[in-house]
Amino acid sequence: MFYHHKSNLSIIIIIIITIFVTVITADQNKRNCNRRCGKQFVKYPFGFSDDCEIKLNCNSSNKELKIGELKVQEVNSDSIFISLPAKCNRSTSFIDPLFGKNFAPTWNNTFLVQKCNSNLSGCVIPTSSFIGTNIDVEGCDDKTRSDNITCFSQLQRQRTREHEDVLTVNDWNRNGCKFLFSAIAVDTSKIKEVPIQFQVVELGWWLQLEGTCGCSNDSSCTVVHLHGDKQGFRCRCHEGFVGDGFVKGSGCRRG
Repeated sequence: MFYHHKSNLSIIIIIIITIFVTVITADQNKRNCNRRCGKQFVKYPFGFSDDCEIKLNCNSSNKELKIGELKVQEVNSDSIFISLPAKCNRSTSFIDPLFGKNFAPTWNNTFLVQKCNSNLSGCVIPTSSFIGTNIDVEGCDDKTRSDNITCFSQLQRQRTREHEDVLTVNDWNRNGCKFLFSAIAVDTSKIKEVPIQFQVVELGWWLQLEGTCGCSNDSSCTVVHLHGDKQGFRCRCHEGFVGDGFVKGSGCRRG
């Protein structure tokens, strides 16, 4: 009987130690995350080291934020905006790094593509309309001028997946196009200003949703609908509050 109680006590102690070590390790990882790139600072869950929940790249020479080789223009509570200057004859695989574990292009984007196998049911724009304008277009020659640019957008989304917020890399690869000219993003946070941005890609981002949202007090949770009925979430502080909105981050405080 005594041995039985002693054995149970040992198991309980091991469980408590395991939980304690897990909590300490998670807290240590949070502190180890480098969230600064030169003079720029990003909020939880973003950062520039392996201990960060969503890792971005920090260019060591000019301190630019990047995903792969693509320049990050802005990071906010809803989106990541990526600069995508117009360029002819650029492979569609160029934006493959934008399909990450915790981010991907949203269906709000309209991608301007070239040399498509099928007729996409979107816009058709002559490439020549961009030549000789104030838009600096790289890689275009006389032969390219005769090519048309077509649009890959929400119109190509499968009806059975209309609830999904972001593209998968398979969605992108199925567009049947050889070249990516540029993109047009809609910044819904700037509806009262100029929401349409040319030469920009909008990424949706999320943390994995396990049970309930990990949002702090005075914040709201946005559920992100992913492929395969999976879900993610992100947090935003209520108006009048500042912070990242996450329980595991800095939460929210009055501004």
